[in-house]
Amino acid sequence: MNPQKITITILATLFASFGLADDFKTLNGKEYKDATVSRVEPDGIVIKFHGGIVKIFFVELPSETQKQYGYDPAAAMQQKGASGNEAKGTSGGFNVTSRVSIANRSVCSSRGLA
Repeated sequence: MNPQKITITILATLFASFGLADDFKTLNGKEYKDATVSRVEPDGIVIKFHGGIVKIFFVELPSETQKQYGYDPAAAMQQKGASGNEAKGTSGGFNVTSRVSIANRSVCSSRGLA
């Protein structure tokens, strides 16, 4: 492939990606302009926009957008139930808060502050 064809291919790809940008507006009025969908999850979509990366939950989006991205409330609830332990902040049977307290005591005692 010659350099001219490579350049044309690259430019065509870049312009095509700009065409895929979309605007999203949540039910509470928050707007995301020229956003691209990074991935679709059971409970929402992750988008990239000029302000960074954000996840918008389907319950915050209009029904047309929910349908467009295949929102299934049952699948979202199933995922939420499966990740219940993570949301509670547990890890390996220990409460994360307990681990922080233990670490803080160790630091304080090693510095003579306890």
